[in-house]
Amino acid sequence: MCEYQDLPVKGVLSDMDGTLIESTPAVEATWAQFAQDYPFISLEDVLKHSHGVRTHENMIRFCKLENPDTIASEAKRFEETILACAKKRQEQGLNGLVILPGVNELLDQLNDNHNNWTIVTSATKVYASAALSISQIKQPESFITSENVVRGKPDPSPFLEGAKVIKQSATDCLVLEDAPSGITAGKAAGAVVIAVLTSYPIDTIKASGPDFIVKDLSSVSAKWTNDHYEITVDAIDI
Repeated sequence: MCEYQDLPVKGVLSDMDGTLIESTPAVEATWAQFAQDYPFISLEDVLKHSHGVRTHENMIRFCKLENPDTIASEAKRFEETILACAKKRQEQGLNGLVILPGVNELLDQLNDNHNNWTIVTSATKVYASAALSISQIKQPESFITSENVVRGKPDPSPFLEGAKVIKQSATDCLVLEDAPSGITAGKAAGAVVIAVLTSYPIDTIKASGPDFIVKDLSSVSAKWTNDHYEITVDAIDI
């Protein structure tokens, strides 16, 4: 481990699923249900490649859908099923949608003196709002969802738009991500990228080229000083 102190950034752009919220069990259960309707789906392939990608793009790629109305309705059904699976799991005493380690503490620090942070997610606004509510994360006033961009991650557009929301340049921002598509997008936007090892093996994350790798956000802290955050990272040596 190696600690980096006082890394200066003017804004923080965070992914949601897998970075702030653990949604994997509910997502896997949802794909298992969809595989019953689309029996050609390879669950191994979809679970390896779908994370961090917009839902409607996954409907096109893995469910082989072409009609725009069908894509939209199935994407909506997919996200509704995740929420339903999460609720059912929680009623059974299992993890549904839960906040990941270190998230509450870091968000408290980001909100302590300034609000120069927001969420940049591949999910829709309806799903993201519900997921944040279930996991008891206070929503930023404005954040970027799949509806806000023409091209999703790994294109840099989502993070470029996120930087505009907090009135900063992406090159002055820190991106928090867990997926290769998001890491690639953050780097392409010119941001410093911290990757968490909550969803993918370290070799996969390393290959995506983040600036820092941490176990989870308990290894990251922030302090507002004058006109910027000073970030401390307890990073894994890469």
